[in-house]
Amino acid sequence: MRLLMLSGDPNFSASTAGAPGGVLHRHLAYAEALAARVLGARLLVAAPGPTARVEHPHLTLASGAEVLRLLLAPVDAVTAEAPWDLRALAIARARGVALLGQLHFDPFDPAWSGAPANRLRNLLARVSLRAATRVRVMNAETAALLAAHWRIPRARIWVAPVPVAPLPVAPLPECAPARGEMVVGAMRLASDRAPMLWLDAALRIAAHRPAARFVLAGAGPCDERLARAAARAGLALEMPGALGRAALARLFAEARLLLHAAPHEAFGRVLVEAQMAGLPVVAFATAGARAVVRHDRTGLLVQGRDPASLAEAAVALLAAPERAAALGSEAARLTAQSFAPGSMRDRVVDFWLGHAPDPA
Repeated sequence: MRLLMLSGDPNFSASTAGAPGGVLHRHLAYAEALAARVLGARLLVAAPGPTARVEHPHLTLASGAEVLRLLLAPVDAVTAEAPWDLRALAIARARGVALLGQLHFDPFDPAWSGAPANRLRNLLARVSLRAATRVRVMNAETAALLAAHWRIPRARIWVAPVPVAPLPVAPLPECAPARGEMVVGAMRLASDRAPMLWLDAALRIAAHRPAARFVLAGAGPCDERLARAAARAGLALEMPGALGRAALARLFAEARLLLHAAPHEAFGRVLVEAQMAGLPVVAFATAGARAVVRHDRTGLLVQGRDPASLAEAAVALLAAPERAAALGSEAARLTAQSFAPGSMRDRVVDFWLGHAPDPA
């Protein structure tokens, strides 16, 4: 099997792409798992970035001018990470091969569909996914909504989240103190992730817990605006930028909780990473968070998109360190069971091959 994947992820060309947990590393694992199941199978990835071509035993990565060569190569199936990318549908129909649709976001969340650009994306995605041979989604809730509202037969929908590798164990001194009153966040600092909403919640937490420390890891176009807003409000917000896996593990090891203020979420890899590291999560009850966080067992989920309610839940955990520790311990145990990366990777390969649709 030769699968052509059209990607819009610029991280394929980033220097850390091949590191453990990086996007290229993850797709190499996909390709190896696929080749182990089908002799001669190959994953062909067309990605953005400067012109380059990378060859591995079971994967070809092309960007820039090299993409055209990849698009003309013989393939058995086509997929696109963005379902509104109708090139995948056009190629599949022109070649007479299977179209494997993917949905990495929640099109039914009002926080997503309220934006005019996203309403257009939803229209294009619906066209593409209704024509697809199979459709991959990140959670069972979205699968049910696709079947009900977009009239896609449930038997054609696979629930196959992104595999998440556990962060490395953070080395701590033998006499390391208990997790302090540190509230952390980790996100791409772009408007679609609503970092200003995170800051709003942080300011409300600080008003009740003046000893709390706030760290927001990540980089993006909103970083300077966020830093200025925090300084104006008098919040000593630490912004270390995008962190590598080891540094993120150390940050999680010191924190009391992960504050996640994304207004819409289909899965949330950072939620899985935090819980695997024994860190409870406080987040809005999006479809993705509900699929990952068990309310009052591995974290706290807040209905609606009200930063005051999010802050209230976080303050409760900061004031109850034993409860936070218990939630974190249960998070580490349950997440390791439910989101083992090998199992998640196999689900993706099952989707590509059309083996055993997910019963969820």
